Amino acid sequence: MIFYHFNTASKEITEKFIFTFLAVKCTDPTTEIFIGTKFSDIAASGNITFPLIDIPNITFSLNPGRGETFEVPLTVVPSESELNQKVETSVVIASDEEVLVYGHQRCHGSNNNRATAFRVRGIEDLGTEYWVITHQSKGKSQVGVVATKDHTNISFNGVYINTALNLNKYEIFYFGGSYDLTGTYIAADKPIFVIAGNSADISPYPNTIYIDSFNKCLPPVKDWKKHFTLVPFPPESQSFTAKILSSHDNCTLEYVNGTGSHDSVSLSKGEVKVLNSLTVLNISSSEGILVAQFSKGSRGCGRYSNPSMFLTPPYGHAERNEFIFPVFLFEKSYITIWLPPASNILLDNKTVSWNEIGEGTNGYNIVQITLPSRGFHVIHSSKNITAVVCGVGHYKYYSYSLY
Repeated sequence: MIFYHFNTASKEITEKFIFTFLAVKCTDPTTEIFIGTKFSDIAASGNITFPLIDIPNITFSLNPGRGETFEVPLTVVPSESELNQKVETSVVIASDEEVLVYGHQRCHGSNNNRATAFRVRGIEDLGTEYWVITHQSKGKSQVGVVATKDHTNISFNGVYINTALNLNKYEIFYFGGSYDLTGTYIAADKPIFVIAGNSADISPYPNTIYIDSFNKCLPPVKDWKKHFTLVPFPPESQSFTAKILSSHDNCTLEYVNGTGSHDSVSLSKGEVKVLNSLTVLNISSSEGILVAQFSKGSRGCGRYSNPSMFLTPPYGHAERNEFIFPVFLFEKSYITIWLPPASNILLDNKTVSWNEIGEGTNGYNIVQITLPSRGFHVIHSSKNITAVVCGVGHYKYYSYSLY
């Protein structure tokens, strides 16, 4: 029997998330925030506020195991014309219980198809030391840094930016340009939120004709891990690109592809290794690394696909066996799960069949499930898991990680 916990007494609502969106290069994008309860047996209430913009607050009240999507005004999204300056597009989510939050942006119409989605990191998951990972070929790479406390001193060191500044709580420094900001080092004396991506670009390899947007929240260096398994993503088994960023000098990186080919390389702090693969790719390192995977998927294939970026979840470090997550308005949606040995899965409290698409080390299987249409879902496993959700539409593609 499941017992649901409702808030029978007034509980304090406190700030759980402070973040910003980044630009999406298209006309009149839709910008949405999904909020779901963190636990399927606990309700949550709270509000979405915009502390530096004159926009009405949005309140929410969620039953246990439920979620809701809220559309927000375009004024909470910075534009590329505001790059390399402070902006006031911060979003704050406060609640009386723990919640999960996801951001989503999309555009429609001829030559105007874009999509991106990301899981928002909570205040407790932030840190003071970050390295940027993103991609730039034809578009503009971009980074947003949000202060969570007053008088936050932040330094930026990279090929294209070397500066220091002070931000007060909720203030944002939004920077970027027609260059790849990967390898930029950001350090602060108080916790900060960092999101990076590209407003619209082609795939790293092989280059695609069509462009898409990809913006992702970055984890602080303290949360980087050492072991990853990458697989081709739906809907078609195409080549993918992995960007691997080292946080330390003398980092030994070893990688084995699906054919058994083995190689290794030594990386310096902030150095990037790019790998292209058609098969499963197992990666291990002597120090913490950050791995971004660029995949392609649309109605077309090859150069006629659309790119998507997500941060590959590490295996062996899963902390949860249950996730409430959104599926946005797209034709096809999938979840790929890094599944420990002897695990069982329930999707929306029902048993579900899956396709096994790869095998990691230590007996992990990588399985893929086709998801029902738009809404939200609850995935539950008998053991802790990590996963990636992706949605494929008409010449647009989004993906985000669960871990």
